[in-house]
Amino acid sequence: MKILPKKRFSQNFLKNNEISKKIAALVSKKNILIEVGPGTGCLTKNLFEHKNLHLVEIDLDCVNLLKKKFPQLNEKIKNENFLSLNLKKTFGEKLSIIGNFPYNISNKIFSKIINDKDCIVELIGMFQKEVAERICNKKGKNRGYNSIMIQAFYDCEMCFDVEKENFFPTPKVTSTVIKLVRNNRKKLNCDNQILESLLKHAFKQKRKKLRNALKNFNFDRKFDSILDKRAEELSINDFELLAQNVNS
Repeated sequence: MKILPKKRFSQNFLKNNEISKKIAALVSKKNILIEVGPGTGCLTKNLFEHKNLHLVEIDLDCVNLLKKKFPQLNEKIKNENFLSLNLKKTFGEKLSIIGNFPYNISNKIFSKIINDKDCIVELIGMFQKEVAERICNKKGKNRGYNSIMIQAFYDCEMCFDVEKENFFPTPKVTSTVIKLVRNNRKKLNCDNQILESLLKHAFKQKRKKLRNALKNFNFDRKFDSILDKRAEELSINDFELLAQNVNS
């Protein structure tokens, strides 16, 4: 049964088994493992040593192929949209997520990780290299809301690049595998709505200094040294401090 990649799902199937082995080797063995978008199963076949493996695939044609290839997983293959799933209710806690994610839903994947941070303890994912750098870099002009929030709750590591010829169809960009591991931070010590508003204003005009980008917020003069910087120069701790000290 031959599966052709579908444009509506932005599918680029990994075809290099050695790379699949390298990705599989990054996963912790102690958590419930969910492979998102397994496609034709190039990565799946290297994940069988994980006793509690589940597959979530939105493409019914791929689901039917996976059930034929891996009959032992039939009860653990879900034809669902990962972004819509209640992960804690469906799978439980202490989840590892692994996948070669479509480029066009990268931000939605990271938003999902942030929202489900209480049950997702690890993510190993392949993304467009530029997106991977944005998420993992501590400083830089390409950072944004998702990168700040991911770094608040996860330790981030860029693992290795995957050249475009390792996929079918061949994408136009290089991919990078990253690993996120949940840190010990339970919550942010500030009002989440204020923080979100600060981040959105700061990165909407990220080439401006914060005193201009955040001109609708009032701060004491003691924060001038932070406000003289641009959003890309701040850590989550800096933004947390600002959110704690917005004057009404």
